[in-house]
Amino acid sequence: MSVNMPRNSDKYFENNAELFGLGSKTARGGIITIAGQGIRFVLQLGSTMILARLLLPDDFGLFGMVLVVVNFLNMFRDFGLSQSLIQRPLITRQEVSNLFWINLLISFILAIGTALIAPCLAKFYGRGELVPVTWLLALGILISGVGLQHRGLMTRQMEFGRLALVEILMMLSGVVVALLMAWFEYGYWALAGQAFAVSVVGTLCVWVFCRWQPSFWNSSVCIRPYLKYGGNLAGFNFLNFFSRNADNIMIGYAWGAGPLGLYTKAYGLLMLPIQQINGPMTKVMLPVLSRLQANDDEYSRFYFTAVKLTIAVTFPVVGSFLAATEPLVLLFLGTGWLGAVPIFQALVPAAFVSALNVTTGWVFQSRGTTDRQLKWTIGAAPLHVLAMFAGLPWGAVGVAWGVSLSFCVVRVPYWYYTFKGTPLRVEALLGMVVQALGVVVPSALIASILSERMGWTGIAGFAVVLSLYGALFIVIDLILFQRKGLCFQLLEVKKYIKQA
Repeated sequence: MSVNMPRNSDKYFENNAELFGLGSKTARGGIITIAGQGIRFVLQLGSTMILARLLLPDDFGLFGMVLVVVNFLNMFRDFGLSQSLIQRPLITRQEVSNLFWINLLISFILAIGTALIAPCLAKFYGRGELVPVTWLLALGILISGVGLQHRGLMTRQMEFGRLALVEILMMLSGVVVALLMAWFEYGYWALAGQAFAVSVVGTLCVWVFCRWQPSFWNSSVCIRPYLKYGGNLAGFNFLNFFSRNADNIMIGYAWGAGPLGLYTKAYGLLMLPIQQINGPMTKVMLPVLSRLQANDDEYSRFYFTAVKLTIAVTFPVVGSFLAATEPLVLLFLGTGWLGAVPIFQALVPAAFVSALNVTTGWVFQSRGTTDRQLKWTIGAAPLHVLAMFAGLPWGAVGVAWGVSLSFCVVRVPYWYYTFKGTPLRVEALLGMVVQALGVVVPSALIASILSERMGWTGIAGFAVVLSLYGALFIVIDLILFQRKGLCFQLLEVKKYIKQA
């Protein structure tokens, strides 16, 4: 490690509080990030279609058993420290170096812990194959931890082009490894190899693109504010992760790998397009809103503009999945996955809620109020888990309905809690959501009913259903809302492209 920083790392430690040109930077960053995410979406969707035909539901279910636990432990390797780095207006080299060593220590402890619990995990599920798979993913946790602060510095500096390239290279390497291993009949090892390749390539790339090098630990430099912020965020992530993944644990334990494979694939396919939007938006909005903490008017304007664009893009996509559930599953997964259709349909309400989940995180994290985010989750997480457990006797479908109902019940109270003490108003957000649902849901239901009665299947059926849904969407939107509807909101994207 070098004490003397490379000259081209100075930019990461300059005062980033200036607002000049922030709008154009945001627009450009959003376009670059979403474009990169679009490439990743194509790679992920294409690989999913192929792997679903090369591997069995049992392979996905078995990997899902270990992935729940590994992702849970993997979540703590960051401890919220990279987000705290992004949120603070001023940082120093030594502060970031100390954060690097803390992250590395946490990653090492988590990797050892993951390896040690592998036999327990195998015994719990009754699958001895889980032990070596868990060991491989434990090594991936350690490797990923080495690049966390580099990624945080790049995000804080809004280097979205480089970050997008890193994400693409990570995804591409994982896809290549998975397809090769699946082709040569390595089964579930193809999925484990994919995860490990992503960890290795991601860390290598951020070290290449971010030229900062950490110095040795300096105990005289105080990083307590970072730890407080990160600790609250880590606590939130812990409870949120548990409540979101308790469904996988319950289904895997009570019903086995097959139903769990159907559930995880339905959930993953439904949330995939939402993640392609929410992930990039969060990467852009967190550093932007952090710079606008002291400017209420600009903060509110940037926030609701981002929310409006998020709704305009994600809600119609979720609606299209509701309209063409069975043709979509047949097209992307194949006939062996028809059991995922009712699960997919039950999760649609949760998908609408999930489309806006990240927007509350923007508020807590950009304003440094992660302690309030943790307090809410302490009360809400047991409700989500209880709802999942209530649906467990009806299998994966029952659990899916439990997820959707619990998500919907707490949403409005959560918005009021989130916006308290900020310049944001819940009424504005509710108006956007109600308007979007008033167009998307009727269009999707009509198209779905017609699709079921007409028996549209295959690529042609999928195209017909989507075309019908799109036509209904446009007509209903224009009749009800004219120039204030979703169609015209989508045209706002052109304005931001021009700004870039």
